[in-house]
Amino acid sequence: MQITIRTTSILFLLLIAMVSTGFAQIAPPSSGPVTKATTSPLTPMKLRQKVDASVDRNILLPSAETIGKGNFAFNSYQVAFAGFTYGMTESSQLSFSTLLPVYGEIPTVILLNAKIKVVETDRVILSVQPQGGLVHKSGGGDSASIGILGAGMAVDVRLDDEARAIFSGAFFANTLFASDSVTGSELGETGLASFTLTAGFNYRIGDFVKLMTELTLPAAYVWAGGRDTFEVIEQGLLLGYGVRFFGETLAFDLTFLRPVHPDVANDFTDIFPMGYPYIAFSAKF
Repeated sequence: MQITIRTTSILFLLLIAMVSTGFAQIAPPSSGPVTKATTSPLTPMKLRQKVDASVDRNILLPSAETIGKGNFAFNSYQVAFAGFTYGMTESSQLSFSTLLPVYGEIPTVILLNAKIKVVETDRVILSVQPQGGLVHKSGGGDSASIGILGAGMAVDVRLDDEARAIFSGAFFANTLFASDSVTGSELGETGLASFTLTAGFNYRIGDFVKLMTELTLPAAYVWAGGRDTFEVIEQGLLLGYGVRFFGETLAFDLTFLRPVHPDVANDFTDIFPMGYPYIAFSAKF
């Protein structure tokens, strides 16, 4: 408990330093609540896109929004996972992510993601997001590879006039293709499809701060030896919550992840009372 509190205190001190140096140099999104159309030439949803460097993601999963045409973003998740995003148009973007070699014998991880907004109004944004990836690990003369191919849809809904309150929902489906060394059988005999359903809510409480929460439920479809099985993984139900400090060019998330199912949550919270710390950082250029 003492270690967890001490670590959290250090993170908050670092966070305060970032706010005082980086975010303070960025003009507030508005001088006050946006109550009139004449306050800004941007709609509330467009203003939200402009002032939040991490507007294209929630805690774990992507949102429906993009970072905007011509913008480039560097993203870091838990330090070891890094990604780059480029806004091709106002309605589309491409992302590349990889696991950094911060310690020995880590697998090679490459993930690619595209996002295309298909519906965009002043209140609702809906996007489709095809994605793919590769995980490869070798060592000791053995190697294993897993290919990932899938797609998803995400929606952002403005709940108030100023776009302070946003509901986000997403559904993703992926098929995993494994090499013989992983499955132990011929390709095609064994397969796995994963599904992820998420619902989230964030609320902007100030010019640079918003509160976030996210609930994620996984499911899996497995086929092996002519037998198919679909299972909703209730033990994998995950709650994320925390805070984001943001500006037009910088954003920092300090969030916590904790399982909801009592069979998992009881032992987990004995080690991490607040939840497992999850840190993300974005810089937009």
